[in-house]
Amino acid sequence: MKGKLAKRIIGLALSLMLAAGSITAVYAAENTVTDPAAQALAQQMVAQIAAQQQAAQEEATKRALMEQLAALEAARQVQAAQAAQEAAAQQALLAQIAAQQQAAQIAAAQQAAKQAQQAALIENGTYVDVSIDTQTLTYFVNGAPVLVAPTVTGSPGRSTPRGVFAIDSMIPGKYLTGPTWHVYVNRWMRFSGNCGIHDANWRKSFGGEIYKHNGSHGCVNIPYDQAVALYNMVAIGTPVIVH
Repeated sequence: MKGKLAKRIIGLALSLMLAAGSITAVYAAENTVTDPAAQALAQQMVAQIAAQQQAAQEEATKRALMEQLAALEAARQVQAAQAAQEAAAQQALLAQIAAQQQAAQIAAAQQAAKQAQQAALIENGTYVDVSIDTQTLTYFVNGAPVLVAPTVTGSPGRSTPRGVFAIDSMIPGKYLTGPTWHVYVNRWMRFSGNCGIHDANWRKSFGGEIYKHNGSHGCVNIPYDQAVALYNMVAIGTPVIVH
């Protein structure tokens, strides 16, 4: 009777150890129990705890592996997104470069067309001639002068640009504004930057050497009547030669 009770007590103790997962304690019980049945029970408990621990370790290893795989997949997705962004940025850059090249080609073609038109007009003898030395503006049509006007060009330090240009803007009435001036002109014919041919009703005289001490800010000033007449004869694209 006592032997059976001892086995039951030992079995209960081993079950409690098994529930607590204490394989060390079970090993100790296995080594200290002398009863064969109790030893068999302890060995069984040891095997169960070892199996549980191995299963837990395998589950932990599996979870760690799954987490590692998830992290790798997330990294792969980030890399893919970055690669897609880089590809999109590269495509946008290529499209921008292509658009710039196309715009440059169009601008070059337009400039070539303007130059060809100017050359044709000059060859045919139709252009505006501005002589800074003589302070004279002459409009030629087919080689014949049809309008001559005295001028006041830019004063020293802000002289009228020299070269071959073309009228690119015509406005029948415009305010000209600068750091120290705000004046109204009745006829405006721009040919280079902010420089144009226009009347100047604030001047009492034109021509001579006025430009050397009371010149313009770079524009070609001519009397009102000649400005109106010239405005009615020229057009956008008419060449302007300043020399």
